[in-house]
Amino acid sequence: MFKLFHKQKVQDKDEAVLTQLTKHGSDLSKPHSIDFFLYFPKKEIAEQGKMMIQERFANSSAIVRGSDKSFLCKVNISMAPDSDVLENISLQLEAIAASLDGEYDGWETGIVK
Repeated sequence: MFKLFHKQKVQDKDEAVLTQLTKHGSDLSKPHSIDFFLYFPKKEIAEQGKMMIQERFANSSAIVRGSDKSFLCKVNISMAPDSDVLENISLQLEAIAASLDGEYDGWETGIVK
């Protein structure tokens, strides 16, 4: 799995991950199962984030899990990886997370031949 951590300019990081996927033989023209990670301080807030995400991204699925201190909302979207589309999704997820005092932590996907 290759994971993008959201710490520098989104598109630069997306390009770096896409380059690594290509180097390892992934066919970027084919759909990949891409997981996006958001963290929230409370389960109710994570569930609210999940609902907002599913309204905005109709083709997504999402789950919430966690413990007393942090709740993960993991969003899955099947798509052919494209840096512009990934940047757009990442920016939207970052905005949703920020609006709910959460944190967007990037995405990951496996290699698809």
